[in-house]
Amino acid sequence: MHWYYIAEGRAHGPVDSGQLLALTDGAIVRPETRVWRQGMSDWQPLKASETVQITLRTCSRCHHRRPDSEMLTYCNQAICGACKNAFLQCVRDGVSLATPPIYAGFTIRVLAWFVDAVTLLTFTTPLLVLLEGLAPTQGGLALVIVSWMAIALAGGILTAAIQMLYETWFVGRYGATPGKMACGLKIVRPDGSLLTFRRAFARYWGKVLTGMTMGIGFLLITIDSQCRSMHDFICDTRVVHNE
Repeated sequence: MHWYYIAEGRAHGPVDSGQLLALTDGAIVRPETRVWRQGMSDWQPLKASETVQITLRTCSRCHHRRPDSEMLTYCNQAICGACKNAFLQCVRDGVSLATPPIYAGFTIRVLAWFVDAVTLLTFTTPLLVLLEGLAPTQGGLALVIVSWMAIALAGGILTAAIQMLYETWFVGRYGATPGKMACGLKIVRPDGSLLTFRRAFARYWGKVLTGMTMGIGFLLITIDSQCRSMHDFICDTRVVHNE
């Protein structure tokens, strides 16, 4: 059954009954919105029309609402079609799915970042000391300045490369950096699955972009219901406590 509806002064459609109710859930279509389908004599408010009764349910993994007929039910959890394959893989792997995830807040994530920063310093400090040892102690002032600038640039590039490899490898391989492991955290997709190396790499650069917001992107953790920072929004990830 195909429906048409009037929004912003013009007609839209066709949409089926499930899509129409989904638009209602998103406040695009309201009870007073005028709708029409074949067989009706004229446009009439949605609340007065005889729609097909379709129940919308919220997916426990991605939190999107879908018609009940499209959902898989497992242990009282509703799983949409988009999350079904990853969910069933978690079931086959023996991952516990009985309880919803507990999202990691701002304080615990700062602590995890601090542990990672200390861990990285143990790798980068000796290398930077070795680079400094290459600086000339004799020669003209211009040579000394240029040499130190080159060493500083090389040190910055080396540090950034180590940070990128550190985060990409640990997140892609284990689902968490050592700092997050120490704090009992992991990084997951909305369906609970771990990140691929490609997404872990993208998340690192998303984190770099977040750092360019002067901390505002990180403060989103304090106001978002799922404690997502800007790079979590960019890469569609969540940081949760291990069960």
